[in-house]
Amino acid sequence: MRYRATDRRQGFSREFWLGASALVYFWCGVVQAQPIPAAPAVVAPPVIFRDASGMSFIPPFVHNGAVPLGDGLGGAAWFDYDRDGLLDLYLAGGKGQNNALYRNNGNGTFTDMAAMALVQNGLGNAAVVPADLDNDGDQDLFLTGDGGFTGTGDTTFKLYRNDFVPGVTPVTFTDVTLTSGIGGLLSQMDATFGDIDNDGLLDLFVTASGSFCPQGPNPPMCTPGNHPNQLFHNQGGLTFQNISVGSGVDTSLGGCTAFFGHYDNDAFIDLYLGNCNGLTPVNPPTPWPLAPIPAPNQLFRNNGNLTFTDVAPGAGFGTFGLFMGFAPSDFNNDQLVDIFAANLGPNGGPLSPQPQALYLKTGNLVGPPPPVYVDVAAPLGLAGLEFGWAATAPDFDNDGWADLYYTGSLPQAGIIDNPPLVTGVGNPGRMFINRLPAVAAFQDITNTLPATANLATQFSSGVASADYDNDGDTDLVVVTDTFGGTGGSPLLLRNQTNLGTNPPNSLTICVQGDPTANSNRDAVGARVAVQATIRGATVLQFREIYAGSGFLSHNSQWLTFGLDNATATTLIAVWWPNNVIEVFPNTTANQQVRLVEGTGIIQPGC
Repeated sequence: MRYRATDRRQGFSREFWLGASALVYFWCGVVQAQPIPAAPAVVAPPVIFRDASGMSFIPPFVHNGAVPLGDGLGGAAWFDYDRDGLLDLYLAGGKGQNNALYRNNGNGTFTDMAAMALVQNGLGNAAVVPADLDNDGDQDLFLTGDGGFTGTGDTTFKLYRNDFVPGVTPVTFTDVTLTSGIGGLLSQMDATFGDIDNDGLLDLFVTASGSFCPQGPNPPMCTPGNHPNQLFHNQGGLTFQNISVGSGVDTSLGGCTAFFGHYDNDAFIDLYLGNCNGLTPVNPPTPWPLAPIPAPNQLFRNNGNLTFTDVAPGAGFGTFGLFMGFAPSDFNNDQLVDIFAANLGPNGGPLSPQPQALYLKTGNLVGPPPPVYVDVAAPLGLAGLEFGWAATAPDFDNDGWADLYYTGSLPQAGIIDNPPLVTGVGNPGRMFINRLPAVAAFQDITNTLPATANLATQFSSGVASADYDNDGDTDLVVVTDTFGGTGGSPLLLRNQTNLGTNPPNSLTICVQGDPTANSNRDAVGARVAVQATIRGATVLQFREIYAGSGFLSHNSQWLTFGLDNATATTLIAVWWPNNVIEVFPNTTANQQVRLVEGTGIIQPGC
């Protein structure tokens, strides 16, 4: 069944809810989102991770941004570049280093195919975002440059077209940067894709973090101060038009992270921006040197005409801080997507403290008044945690409730030691299990991770989550660098939860939009709902599809829904990017399925 939502700007027509009783109850938004609920205690299955880093990467990968004077920040992306049903991993190299494209061998190991695939680059990159920009069924690859944040000047953007041909190996890419309309452009540091005008083509937003230029104000390619974010409109044929000026999103507050998501669930996707590097002269009016100052988050509501309006202050999202990483997820299963935001933490010199935030979205799912965010990090025990760059929020224990992992450090600025914390060291890479609905709390299980997963003395940055071994639970990769510690190699944490006694069930869903119906093929911006009866209670999980939502990184777009003791679903529905809602048949747990727009059927495999 398919239902069209009619956007009238004053609110949604509710006609499309008629006849879809399950969706009316859960998605209509008549009942406002409630605070985090309490319920009888539920014994959650244990979460078990194994450090699979050692022998997984052939040859090994080492990220070293110290020479020649890069930022040391790197991203990671999970995507199936060769369409063999296995998630592959792309890792950005530091300035002057090659990138790696690790092909998943299906046996727990990965082989670097970057040279054969022609995507090594060698200049240095930071953000990594795969996306099917030409709707041909394979994902292309966009990279931001490296340098210019704390290191010397930026390297350039890169855009690679995926030239997949069925039956032809190896799969190769073509560098189309110069003809794409973004050739030669510089910016740091994050990037995200979303279809801002619903024409079925993914558009590009790139943050500009500002530059300290530590070697002085005028070395080559180094321009001190903040720089404007950039917005590029996809013209088709892998070409883009820079529409930054006049768009409303070309602000200069030092953007570190961004993602396209649905703020008010109207027909147009909105843009969330975390600013981490507002700059001011240390000795005004002398313009040099520069020092960071807190800047507000921004929430750009899409006006539907290629322009945006910042509504963050009125939406409760305009908190001042140095926010570096977002993890959007519906933490309390009320069909409103909340956001964990990583901040500077307690150790930032004169800027301390800059607490972490967890923005709980409240209000109606659709229709006026617009939603409002409430920061609940403090009562949940998350506000006073260490510095963090990156975060991700999948359901690690498959109990039907989104969990949280975040990490990050910055040794160049001395942000590696945090005396106020009990540990007395830097961010080890913290993992929290969501104990809702049993109690209103996130349980810190960091000390249950392998000892080798402790990143307290390392320079960690990008994080990406995925079920890379197709066993039904979500794994993690963390990018580290050699600054100030023993890092440099990616940390690969393989989730072993499914190997426990009576392991929880799950369902992995991948979705495919219909470009002929004005949905991009990756279905970026789609919202997927899965309902099941878990331990006697009706639980409806709600996820969005993103192309770049973590710091410099890209989580798998194959969505793993934890079902705990449920053996089948009671509702599966997709709210497609073109504003059509489609209900699919229910299915059994512990499999991968594909939902193709307009078919109304469940297809096997991703």
